[in-house]
Amino acid sequence: MRAKLPWVLLAVSLVANAVLAGAVYTLTSTADPAAKRAAHVESVIQRLGLNPEQRDGLLALREKARQGRQGMREGRKSRRAAFLAELGKPAFDRAGVLALMEARSAERRSRIVDVAQDLHAYLATLSPEQRREFLAMARERGFLYRLFGRGRPPRADR
Repeated sequence: MRAKLPWVLLAVSLVANAVLAGAVYTLTSTADPAAKRAAHVESVIQRLGLNPEQRDGLLALREKARQGRQGMREGRKSRRAAFLAELGKPAFDRAGVLALMEARSAERRSRIVDVAQDLHAYLATLSPEQRREFLAMARERGFLYRLFGRGRPPRADR
């Protein structure tokens, strides 16, 4: 029996670790995305030490970015239909598909520039120390996406 005890303890330990790891993964990966975004924004507010006006400005900036995303989302259905219509043609029209993709890219670039312009104006309302800290945070991969995007940043391997 003594020789089997270490193996039994090892097996129990492995099972317990697997269960614990599964529980932690489930809790962290399935958390409410809106709650994660709110926690991220709150951490930015705390880290920068924003006053109420600066906080309201940041929240307004996020809302404006959200509305811009919504506007782009509304055009997605028509862009998809146009793309599928191109695929349904008897002969592939490379120029037609390329024009659709360029129009989509131009719209996206324009929206990003609009957000950048609004962000630049917002940063002017911060103290020099807050601005430096914000820019330091912005250097972290995915920071701006989490602040102004839909949550998780795109994967680096895509």
